[in-house]
Amino acid sequence: MLLFGLGLGLSFLTGDPRLLLAKESVTTFCAGVALVGSCALGRPLVYYAARRFAQSAGGDQQREFEATAHNAPRRRRWYQLTLVWGVGLIADSVLRIVGVYTLPFDTAASWSQVLMIVAFAGLIGWTLLTKRRAERA
Repeated sequence: MLLFGLGLGLSFLTGDPRLLLAKESVTTFCAGVALVGSCALGRPLVYYAARRFAQSAGGDQQREFEATAHNAPRRRRWYQLTLVWGVGLIADSVLRIVGVYTLPFDTAASWSQVLMIVAFAGLIGWTLLTKRRAERA
């Protein structure tokens, strides 16, 4: 919310509509940095998200999560997922910011949205593909 308010305020102050487009990318960049940083601190955020999901589901899912969450292959998976998503979000945001400030405004607005959709589809696809491979192994 803070980033949204700051971006909106800066857009009004500067009168630069590109700042509104770049604001979305800055939020994505911050999320990517948080993901990568969580790995550097030894606390991959994907693990905590999965744990929260398992707790909210309760029952068998929670017991299964607790039983397997700390074995070595699963721990590597938490780090791998967190790092790939973090680096992917950072790369997406940098490309979008470059596009916002180098392309014509109308093109940049469309291109930014398309790139974001492609990046998220790619990350989700990679996550599902590697999940299937991990389940087979």
